[in-house]
Amino acid sequence: FGTIANVDIDKFSGEYKHSMEERSDVLRYYKTHRGDLNKMLNCVILSDSSDKERWVSDYIEPAIKKGDVPRYEAMSTTLDRSDRDENDDDEEDGNDVSLRKRNRKSSKRSRSKQKLAKKSSIKTKYNKTKKMSKREKEAG
Repeated sequence: FGTIANVDIDKFSGEYKHSMEERSDVLRYYKTHRGDLNKMLNCVILSDSSDKERWVSDYIEPAIKKGDVPRYEAMSTTLDRSDRDENDDDEEDGNDVSLRKRNRKSSKRSRSKQKLAKKSSIKTKYNKTKKMSKREKEAG
């Protein structure tokens, strides 16, 4: 794989946002997280809290009207708690808090994956040792 530059990320962001792929991701995670837009921010790539209103108006509400997805109460409550309700002076602080929470969740997931990988490697080593002892018994 080659080096990825900010230009590449910006290009991909321009292609992804407002695309059918983003629509599909938003609706999938809307169902998965039962309308919790804040949880969706951790799943939909290149997203931030400013995307929540756009998702609702462009993707979720039309899908609800067509009967493709149910209306979840969490959608209304997590949209109401968005940065749009804060004063403009506090908006930057709200984004910082949101970013810190997302980073904390991300590092927590990373630690969980590391623990799982460690457990998996321990089980694999145990199974290999167990197989070897069976072979030794059969050979001996």
